[in-house]
Amino acid sequence: MGNKKSLWLRLLVTAVALCLVIAGCGREADTGSSDASPDESTPAEEASTAPEEPLEPLELTVFISDPGYQNPPADNPIYQMIADEFGITFKWDLLVGDKDQKIGVMIAGGDYPDITTVDTYSNPKFMEAGALLPLDDLITQENAPNLYDHYKDVWNICKNPDDGKFYVMANYGITQGDYQTMTWEGVGFWIQKAVLEDAGYPPLPTTLDEYFGLIEAYMEKNPTIDGQPTIGFEILCEGWRDFCLKHPPEHLMGYPNDGDCIDVDGVATMFSNSPDAKAYYQKLNEEMLKGVIDPEFFSLTYDDYMAKLSQGRVLGMFDQHWDFSNAELNLRNANQDERTWVPCELTLPGYTPHYQDLPVVNVNTGFAITTSCQNPERVVQMFDGMMTEEWQKILGWGLEGKDYSVDSSGRFFLTQEQADQNNDTAYRLANRAYEIWFYGPKIEGTYSDGNAGSPGFQPEVFYESLHQYDKDFLAKYDNMCWSDFLTPAPPNKVTYPLWQIAIPDASDASMAKAKWEETGTKYLPRAILADAGQFDGIWDEYMSELNAIDIQAYTDVVTEQLAWREANWSPDAN
Repeated sequence: MGNKKSLWLRLLVTAVALCLVIAGCGREADTGSSDASPDESTPAEEASTAPEEPLEPLELTVFISDPGYQNPPADNPIYQMIADEFGITFKWDLLVGDKDQKIGVMIAGGDYPDITTVDTYSNPKFMEAGALLPLDDLITQENAPNLYDHYKDVWNICKNPDDGKFYVMANYGITQGDYQTMTWEGVGFWIQKAVLEDAGYPPLPTTLDEYFGLIEAYMEKNPTIDGQPTIGFEILCEGWRDFCLKHPPEHLMGYPNDGDCIDVDGVATMFSNSPDAKAYYQKLNEEMLKGVIDPEFFSLTYDDYMAKLSQGRVLGMFDQHWDFSNAELNLRNANQDERTWVPCELTLPGYTPHYQDLPVVNVNTGFAITTSCQNPERVVQMFDGMMTEEWQKILGWGLEGKDYSVDSSGRFFLTQEQADQNNDTAYRLANRAYEIWFYGPKIEGTYSDGNAGSPGFQPEVFYESLHQYDKDFLAKYDNMCWSDFLTPAPPNKVTYPLWQIAIPDASDASMAKAKWEETGTKYLPRAILADAGQFDGIWDEYMSELNAIDIQAYTDVVTEQLAWREANWSPDAN
């Protein structure tokens, strides 16, 4: 997944955007924790666990560790329903400025919100500071049957590997019923639909030569698009999003999205110093010399990148859909669907593609209760009540008749007005409990009545959200959705994915990894931009610097964690 985003955090944002589209909690007693995993049991009852009698009103402070959120208005109907049902209101602590600084101030003062969102970046910091409360004695079959049932099969995966305790209520990757994604949110080599249309809707390319051949042919016919120079291939290099630059080789080698190293028979192995990696970057150098690749790629900010994509003149790029989905939305809103992209699964000779994967538990990402919370039982009780299908439909779909409709056969659908308002972020802020839904535990897949967990995963809702161009384009390939363009996902390894493995700060492993990444940042753009005949020399220099790094300090830690996961990540593990 490249990285620093919760994949599967990252996973649903666009599907939701297209079709759908948390002081004083007071811990009354020290809640210990148990190393025991929950065992198999009867499923939780569907009845809400919220008490029938009104509870004493309680305000919870909630930190949202991602930028871009606003305070929901006081008259938001779903938050009012939560207050009525659970006696809980929220005081939002929203991120402004630097995330690392904000968390550092919390840790230095030892004063935390009642609930916080955590991710693979912030979780180690909170854990090392002792800021998070173990939930083992709170999420039990007796106390929280719905949450218990939701997590019991993945309890060992969610436990902290250092002390074996459960701290974070993972928000994505636990499915029930039938799970199907309509829009592939993950990684791919993307190609503009107009390129395929111009070529007569050929089979999607499977090799680098086929891919760039299609792009070159289209550029020859269309040197400009809407009066601006056509960009054949764009590369994003900025910050943590440099997975667009650094991670293609693992996919070209037939590996799934493990991050910056791959799992080779249980051994963590770097791929960026492989002959296959050289073959890829040498191909990029050739395309650069042909004028296909944007010569400004190495200096683009993320905003620059998104602006160029939104102009509709970028024919291809390697990226994850969630990373550029807003640019796609801009093009769709401008009725330029032909300028949007479809995913291709390219490989080097001898490899089998493995781009599409099944959902993975979003370990270390979701809501956690802090040690400052005074009533953690109330928090767990609330989330347990929200895991009923009744509440999940409210959180995932909204209010029946207002946010969605139901046909005579019980299928949920959106009228055009409902689809428009659910795509409106201002409407969502005023009318939905998006923050609770997005970061909280949730039903993914289908409810007992067959409806999807949210509109973006209801096949007919997805299809009806498409413009006619996209419906016609899909028909050319006998497909009904964009994930149909990729090979169906095989079962995930129990150890997958490697990018979720947390590396201790300031350790030899983290320093080696950082140096490895810095070296790639230094040399890869130079290799791509090399003048004719200069690539091999730059690559050899790059390899020399990589080989001087004690990268085994890093891969040994990952390999140890792979073995730990193999032994512990199963429902029946001790």
